[in-house]
Amino acid sequence: WKPYEVLPVAEKYFDFTLEPRMRYEMYYCIMKAQARLAAWDKIGRFDVVPPEVRGSSMAPPPPFSLPFPRQLPQKRREALRRTGGMCEKLWREFIGDLAKSCYPPEFSDPAFLDAVGNCILDTIPYKDDVAMYACNFPDMIALQHSNLQSDNAFYWRTDEDDMDCGIIDWGGCSPGHFPAKMQASVTSAEGEILDEHEDGLLQCFIDEYYKECGILLNLEEFRRQWWLTYCSYVQSMGTNIEMEIYRCTPREQWKTIRDLWDDRAVGVWNVRCFAFMIGSALKYLHLRWTRKGRGKLHIHDTFSEWKAYWETKGMT
Repeated sequence: WKPYEVLPVAEKYFDFTLEPRMRYEMYYCIMKAQARLAAWDKIGRFDVVPPEVRGSSMAPPPPFSLPFPRQLPQKRREALRRTGGMCEKLWREFIGDLAKSCYPPEFSDPAFLDAVGNCILDTIPYKDDVAMYACNFPDMIALQHSNLQSDNAFYWRTDEDDMDCGIIDWGGCSPGHFPAKMQASVTSAEGEILDEHEDGLLQCFIDEYYKECGILLNLEEFRRQWWLTYCSYVQSMGTNIEMEIYRCTPREQWKTIRDLWDDRAVGVWNVRCFAFMIGSALKYLHLRWTRKGRGKLHIHDTFSEWKAYWETKGMT
């Protein structure tokens, strides 16, 4: 392709059809695009746009406007944990039983499913606490595209063979928490890609944001919030097994589905999206879980450290 010609893009969740280099380069482009949006918002470049067009009504609560750390009664935390139990059961049923043949066998390893399940059970009771914590970092909240997946951008290469991108599908664009919004941008990324490039993508956002507005974010805190947000992402995928996958392709049909290329999976839009999303996420989590000794998920460790710290500050 010639410089500045728009490149072919993969269908949603089909990154494996692209040449290897593009499978990761496009996510760096997306990080830069999100960082530019945020930075330009910070320096007032979008102030001429009416607030309702910029999605101001969807902005998170102002920093420090909500009491933090929260102090909830033990019974309330226990009730929230029971909610996590329902989510955990959905994961076990889908990956460990009904859709077991659709994914690599290591995903249904009981020890790995235990790690995923324990992460869900421990983190769901604090999902709102994590969201409130994120609101208290104003330098990490600004205008963001709400659904900047790889197929909601178009790509080209410059004369120097660098890739850049433009953005489409602006519905829901609004001020948001960077790691949470970025989470939606990597759902299509192959697990191996996210595993290898995770820190690089976070640093790419930080560097571009600093270049455009002069605010320097701390990588360690950025990564912490990224992993805390990933815990919530795992929770939401479990919920969507029931709300989207089973709604479109009922449980009884999964008993005869042998792979995701069955038309009842790949041929049903919401099922395709969430089933392939789950596969990519599990690949990433399994790679990290194996590398760190097959104990807790790495995101679970981050949550546990965060929770222990805030308990010393009064969180109950």
